[in-house]
Amino acid sequence: MALAAPPDTRTVYQSFHDPHDARPVKIPAVRHPATGEYYVIWSDILDCFPGVLRVQHGSYYVPYMRDDSLYRVRPHGIKYHPNVILDIVYAEEQPATQRAGRPSTTRAKDLADSRSTTRSEQQQQQQQSATTKPTNGNSIPLNWALERELARAFTGSSTPSPPVSEFSSLEDDVEEADEHEELVYNDEDVVVDADTDVAADVNADEDADEDEDVVDEPEDGLDNHHQEGNIDTVDQNTDHSEEAEEGENGHVEEADNNESVLDVKESVQDAVMAAPDPEEVELAAPTAADPEEENPKEQQVVPSAATSHGEPQTEQEKAFANLQNVLARVKAEFIDRLPPQSAVALTDDTSSGPVTFMDVLERRGKEILLKRYHWIDAVYPKLFYILPFVDTTPESENEPSDLGKPLTFADFRVHFFCDCGDIKEFNSNVVTHSKWKDMPKGYSIKIEKEDQVIEEFGDYLMAVLEILMYGAYVDGMLQLLAQTDPMLQRGFQLSVKFLESKGITSAKRLMMEKSPQSLEEVAPIPALDSKQLKRFVGSYLHIAQGTRCIGGMHPYLTPDRDVRWVSLTHWVAMSGHEELAEAMDFSNHPASSVCEFDTETGAFRAEIKTRERARDFYRLAEKLKTVCVLRLFLDWTLTLEDEDELCEAVSKFPAPVVKLMVRTDPSPSEGAPGFGIGYSDVILAALANRKIETFAMSQRNEDQRAIYGHDERFTMEHPSLSDSLARFQWDPHTERLELELCVTDLDKAIVVVRYAIRGLHRLSRLKLRIDHWENVEITFIEHGQPGSEIEDKHYDSGNLAPFFESRKCQDKIKYNCQRRRNGSLFFPTKCLTEVTLTYAYARDRIRIRDIIKQNKSLCTLVLWNDPPVDDASQIFETYKSLMANHPTLTKFQVEMKHMRGGVTDFTWTGVSGPPADMSVRLSVTGQDKVVSVFQKYATSLSSLNLESPSVQDVSVLEKALRPKKGPFKLRRLMVTGTVDMQAAALEDLKRIILRSDFEEVLFGGSMEWKADDVKKGLKRPSELLPAIARAAEFLVSINTKVTYISFHGKEAHTFLEDLADSRGPGSCMPRLQELTISGETRQRLVQYRWFLSLILYKSRQGRDAARSKSPPEVVLPLQSLSLSNVEISEFDWNFLLGAIDFNELETLRLEQTNPMTGAVLHRIVEAFSERRNNLTTFVLRAPGLSVYESAMYQQAMLNKAKGARETPLVMINDFM
Repeated sequence: MALAAPPDTRTVYQSFHDPHDARPVKIPAVRHPATGEYYVIWSDILDCFPGVLRVQHGSYYVPYMRDDSLYRVRPHGIKYHPNVILDIVYAEEQPATQRAGRPSTTRAKDLADSRSTTRSEQQQQQQQSATTKPTNGNSIPLNWALERELARAFTGSSTPSPPVSEFSSLEDDVEEADEHEELVYNDEDVVVDADTDVAADVNADEDADEDEDVVDEPEDGLDNHHQEGNIDTVDQNTDHSEEAEEGENGHVEEADNNESVLDVKESVQDAVMAAPDPEEVELAAPTAADPEEENPKEQQVVPSAATSHGEPQTEQEKAFANLQNVLARVKAEFIDRLPPQSAVALTDDTSSGPVTFMDVLERRGKEILLKRYHWIDAVYPKLFYILPFVDTTPESENEPSDLGKPLTFADFRVHFFCDCGDIKEFNSNVVTHSKWKDMPKGYSIKIEKEDQVIEEFGDYLMAVLEILMYGAYVDGMLQLLAQTDPMLQRGFQLSVKFLESKGITSAKRLMMEKSPQSLEEVAPIPALDSKQLKRFVGSYLHIAQGTRCIGGMHPYLTPDRDVRWVSLTHWVAMSGHEELAEAMDFSNHPASSVCEFDTETGAFRAEIKTRERARDFYRLAEKLKTVCVLRLFLDWTLTLEDEDELCEAVSKFPAPVVKLMVRTDPSPSEGAPGFGIGYSDVILAALANRKIETFAMSQRNEDQRAIYGHDERFTMEHPSLSDSLARFQWDPHTERLELELCVTDLDKAIVVVRYAIRGLHRLSRLKLRIDHWENVEITFIEHGQPGSEIEDKHYDSGNLAPFFESRKCQDKIKYNCQRRRNGSLFFPTKCLTEVTLTYAYARDRIRIRDIIKQNKSLCTLVLWNDPPVDDASQIFETYKSLMANHPTLTKFQVEMKHMRGGVTDFTWTGVSGPPADMSVRLSVTGQDKVVSVFQKYATSLSSLNLESPSVQDVSVLEKALRPKKGPFKLRRLMVTGTVDMQAAALEDLKRIILRSDFEEVLFGGSMEWKADDVKKGLKRPSELLPAIARAAEFLVSINTKVTYISFHGKEAHTFLEDLADSRGPGSCMPRLQELTISGETRQRLVQYRWFLSLILYKSRQGRDAARSKSPPEVVLPLQSLSLSNVEISEFDWNFLLGAIDFNELETLRLEQTNPMTGAVLHRIVEAFSERRNNLTTFVLRAPGLSVYESAMYQQAMLNKAKGARETPLVMINDFM
């Protein structure tokens, strides 16, 4: 809870106004034994005011306290209302038509009769004038209606219950806030609002309780603005004018127009000329505008306490229309006599004249309020603000700046607010906001991100605070009501003061310091886009990883097709109740038992097994107008008839997001050539439905279980390529399409797609995919750039070149075809930027030359030499001169796929620049032809990966890298497969490494023979152990140069033993920063002397000892440690926890074979300092840990890692 409740030790008093006494009477409030809230005992009120009938505040009845189920609680009393003076109403003061309530006690009735004989006419006038005065002190009348709609939402009852106008605090509302409040209905769990079970018994229970009072409720609905908590000075005057014109039978009399004008004018003049408190005017000003002029279709008079229920509605309308004309003239006459801030309360049109405070508020917040987001952009709620997480009770007389200590961001939490605003469905039947100081949950801001939050979002936070604090109108239309809870208002004041202390200007300070004479002098605060919303929540808030759900907020699809994040109460109230009830019951059928209706993500998900049940889903989905996501799996092999029905249903779906899953169908589509796995008609039907903003279709096996996560947006933005059939997304701003399709033929598919969408100019991106080896991706000119307006008029043609040439070949095409050897429609387009093709020197030499000549935007050319029969150096020399004159070509790559040994590549970069700027990266094996490359490009080498090179290759390299032939660019050398190398090759490599100044020297490989080599007789098992000893001796000889070590295999334990037995200080590796060990160790890891010595050498104590030597040595700490398939005892962990400097680690991966205790894991987590570590990856797998321990410590480790990094990877026993 953001704002703390008042402490138990203080004494509070509730003030009451007796119409017979000018001074207020204070009655002490006490804690209620059942609810724990402050309340005034009803018997105390009877003792102080004998004959009291009820308690009011203005025209609003103050009810008995109720519990969460709307039952009145004992002992009876009314809730304590701070800073408010409540009015006492006696029985004899009511007209006969208003005494329909339950009679009071005999004693109170006798006292009331005795009082009625002594009451004077003067006292009656005093009572009438007292109710006309504005609210006492700094308080604001709260006008919240009871919420009955949510309780009736799923009962199916069509009979509306009459609303009650009550005065109550925010805690009295029916809506219960929860950290993750949602309606979820599936086959395992049924969650229904508890109010549903109670609502039917509330009225009967109240009638049975003879000790409780009943107040007649009007049959007509409340005025829309009263129900939303608006404070309207016009309606208050309306009630008094009706009281003055009542006859004996309580009906409104038709009086002379001049007399009516005089009476109302005098009442309004008395209220206007009374000097209002400045703070009261400031808080009440945004909610005092006349709502009847903004929404004439919903004009409705709220009957006052003295209005008869038998009065015809036509008479009320006449009286109200008469009063409106009178008030218009009164406001025009007295507006100039009011102070500037008071003038805001009675002025509707502020477009002309001096700039008022409300003008400034509207100017600053207009873009925020009017910003609309489609589902693609509505990643998070747009209305968020900060509230203090400290005791800011309204009873304190101190100013927000006098709390005793300066506030920091640690004292505040970020809250999100319901964006109901001006939704068309938000009418008088929708319940008001409730419990905003408790719901939704607040989120803390990362301390290290405070400066960025203030710089980027400070003005935005201030604007939202002011909108909630004062209310908001845009162009005379109400957008959001002011939040009138005193505690919440004080929290707003503290937040505004805090932001002002950080240099953020508020509207009030802007008015005081600059006094703008024109709205042009007031800079509007821009709304946030989707990227900014993602950055604020994902980067600046402490929020659970892996979810985009905000507690208490639910996406709602409005009739205008934009998505708002609203509270659950409003989501239900503004949606079709019959459709929601049917969706919640949809799983009560064997053919759709796996079903989920989730309001927190706005998704309706179902797995359906029969076509009959699928038709029910189609009909229901068509009626769910407020649901954002439809996710459907049809769990049977579809026939042509089924596909036709699915096509028709998809064309009518109203949801902006649709995801379909179907069974795997290997048959190709007959209707659309080039489409691989059928369902082409369904995809085309989805493209034709413009209500669908995002669509995805994938295939699923029968035994594959669906994963229903909370992050539907993530699954749509990052689909799995293995089973995806289609995916598209419309850009709501440019009306252009991003489309991905799985096809069987690239050339045929592009022709079909081009015709289906009536031209390629409608696309922003197109990707056609056969598999990883064959695909094409086209990125079209951005909207608004020169050439983007040119349309593809000849979309029925099979020739693509004219369209791309008309746009001056500014579009970009990435073409990857590593298997096909024939031509393509994409080659003549002259828009190729990246090309990957299979290549044979004799066959494709001329074709590659033409591609380089024609495509002036070509940046990357990759040639797959399969089989690897050509010399890479010869291929490069063939096109060297042509590439040197190319304007954009920067990368030329030759890849060779060997039958054994994997793929090797030769990469030249900077080929179109000066020869001195060209660099070469090689990743080769002993099977490649590398001698000519070493001889010609040794000085251009920048990175070299050698896997089991031959003696000849290493000898040529050693000669080419001799110092006299330099200077050299080579800074990275990686050697793998040393167990396969001969001693002469290792000796030449050692000579190269020791005399060179490499930045990185990487050593790795497997400590075992390949099984195929042994079977074919290429390797003998007896030769393995001597080869491992040679590899260990080689590693020890380059110990001062090596920066990375990684080895694995069955003989890893032998390699560790040989490292300890080798000559020289094998563990003294000052530059080593990454260590990876995986394999059979056969004993505890710490028992290997080399590993033990290395950990001690890399510890903080070891580094300090090295620095103290003469001359001092620089020993770098370990940054990455990966230990897999090893045994580490609890005793060993005691040593490792004291030796390893965990705060220096960026990556820690542990997979031990023996059990680990929770105490050891706790010590590992505690070894990382809070917000002072460098951890980016933490992965631990160990038996012995319970599910609870794994989940608990994963979250603890994640919190520590997130203090230093935005998106760390933390996983313990597969818990993420």
